[in-house]
Amino acid sequence: GRGRSRAGGRGRSRGRGRGRGRAASEKDEDRELSDTTLFVANLPFSVGSDELKNIFGDHNASVAHVVAGRSGRSKGYGFVVFKNSEDQQAALKAIDGKEVEGRELAVRVAFKADPPIEALAEKKDEKSESSEAPKEEQKE
Repeated sequence: GRGRSRAGGRGRSRGRGRGRGRAASEKDEDRELSDTTLFVANLPFSVGSDELKNIFGDHNASVAHVVAGRSGRSKGYGFVVFKNSEDQQAALKAIDGKEVEGRELAVRVAFKADPPIEALAEKKDEKSESSEAPKEEQKE
C-alpha cells in the first residue's frame, strides 16, 4: 500500500521516466527545489561538461554535467552543482540570459534530483554500451 497511488506501485518510481508524456509533470509542487543545483537550458551543442563548468567559473561550481543522448551528442541542457545556496543564487543571477555562442542561456533552480547530479557526473566514465545497470536494488 505505500507509494502514493499515482506511482503505479513500482516502489521508488519518483524522478524516473520524466518526459514520457505523463501529465504528472503538473505536480511539481511536491518536488523540492535544490538549494545547490542549477538547471541550464538552451546550451549550444558544442558546450560539454567542462565548458559548462567554465561558464560558471567565477561562482565556485563543484560539478557540471551536460546531459547527452545515446549518440553522445549534447541534448542542449545540463546541471551545475554549487557548494552552497549563496553561490547558486549568485550564479543564477549572473548567468541567466547570458549569451554563449549566440544563444541566451536559460538558468533556473533545479529540482532535488535522485540520484544526485554528482553521481551522474562520476558514473559517466564507466558507461558501457547497454545503459541497463544490473537491477540490484529491487529486493523489497
